[in-house]
Amino acid sequence: MRITHGDIEELVTDLRGWVERKRNPESQFIRTGYRGAIKLAIYNYHKDENLERSQQYLDEVMNRLNLKNGQRRADAEQTLSGYTDWWGGSRVVTVQTRLRISLELDDEVTLGGEVSRIDLGVDTVEYRGILLGIQDSTWARQLRMPVLQLAIASRLERDPTQVAVGVQELDGTGLQVTQYSPKAVQEALEEVRSLARQARRLLEKP
Repeated sequence: MRITHGDIEELVTDLRGWVERKRNPESQFIRTGYRGAIKLAIYNYHKDENLERSQQYLDEVMNRLNLKNGQRRADAEQTLSGYTDWWGGSRVVTVQTRLRISLELDDEVTLGGEVSRIDLGVDTVEYRGILLGIQDSTWARQLRMPVLQLAIASRLERDPTQVAVGVQELDGTGLQVTQYSPKAVQEALEEVRSLARQARRLLEKP
């Protein structure tokens, strides 16, 4: 069984509901909206840091997704400009975007998903993994975050103490970063494993 780091909070709040949705995958389709289009344009921007090309790419993505609301399109373009303005003055060094994680939770469950951006860290932290577009002010208390720190470290072949995790708005504002202790990481990992085992047992029931 494979779960994403985004699934973890749903497993915490509505495990049986998650199982039912997993059993009916056709009901899980989520259409990419304006925020998704902006995120894709940000990834495109990081390829060569060309604002004009990324704005053109955003326009093409919104057309392809049939996103036609004039005001929301203008807002999306402004959001992308805000991000690129932040980036230009940030002196942040990014080594990868859209990092795919794959962490074996046990013999039958794998944690997957995507991390928006991997930056070089500061001080004693070698890397930091950033999730773009997270608007939940309680993000640092989410169960997935310590496990995500471990998953990023595993993917980069680093010790979890060399990695931090954080969130940032799509317009470049609100960058927040934290690092979890080895104890917090281990406790979160055990809790996620327990939730995953429960979910797997329910999925296997006829």
